[in-house]
Amino acid sequence: ATGADERRPEGLYGFGQVENVITELQLEAMLRDGEVPPLDRALFIQCAGSRGQRVTYCSRVCCMTGIKNAMELRERNPGARVSMLYRDVMAYGISYEELYQMARGRGVHFIRHPRDEPPRVEQGEDGRVRVTYRDVILGREVTEEADLLVLSTPLVQHEDAQDLAQMLRVPLGQDRFFFEAHVKLRPIDFASDGIFLAGTAHGPKDIEESIVQAFGAAARSLTFLKAGQVLSEPIVTVVDEETCIGCGNCVEVCPYGAIELVEGGKRGRVARVNPGLCKGCGTCPGACPSGSIQQLGFTDGQILAMIKALAEGGD
Repeated sequence: ATGADERRPEGLYGFGQVENVITELQLEAMLRDGEVPPLDRALFIQCAGSRGQRVTYCSRVCCMTGIKNAMELRERNPGARVSMLYRDVMAYGISYEELYQMARGRGVHFIRHPRDEPPRVEQGEDGRVRVTYRDVILGREVTEEADLLVLSTPLVQHEDAQDLAQMLRVPLGQDRFFFEAHVKLRPIDFASDGIFLAGTAHGPKDIEESIVQAFGAAARSLTFLKAGQVLSEPIVTVVDEETCIGCGNCVEVCPYGAIELVEGGKRGRVARVNPGLCKGCGTCPGACPSGSIQQLGFTDGQILAMIKALAEGGD
């Protein structure tokens, strides 16, 4: 449950170059500390860096975070005009659809722009932000100046996720979030037994979903703790320490971290398999140059016997 980071929208919509352009996270910190000045006009830009700009996926929580913060600005500045520029509003679920309808009822304006024509941002007068966009409904370009421009940015994986994944021998998916063993049958497990995941380490999700997944991960861990013992896979690999040359090839290729080099053997070190971690994938026997590693149930002798029986026409 390592969480996720906010993707900083450097170089997008004037962030870092134009005054009063901030992210949702920065706005929430200002709202929390009471540092938001009185506003006449505030603009939100959705999908700032997601869905093809910096990352390919939809971050799911951005729209709801923006709607919540837009309503908060309206409540603190009842006379202010608060608008959201969007390509698509992802209000998934009944509660978020109700929040979206509530925001419209409380005066938050939702303005759609074409997907291939993102808004243009430049510095306006007196520290204001000038935003030019094409309104799909009006069918023409509109230029407005706002006291504050808020960018809804995606959640991304931590920079050191790859190091953690290699240390735990667990995979990362296409979007670099931690990848479960099976999306339907084992949605909170890794292929390596005893390691579970929850929250935004798995992918962008809201607090409620993260809590539900955390309950699931805790329940899965209890199945191991309550049993008192672990049943391991019977088809595992074993090492003949008399012939092992200690090259370490098997350690490098093992996807589950089940093999280590220990002191012993004729050359000072040998490979040793932890049967509790081994999944019997068969990778290490293929990488062993001395043939010292055999997979139980699929040893060289057993495979050759099967080939011989097939060649002799046996059933």
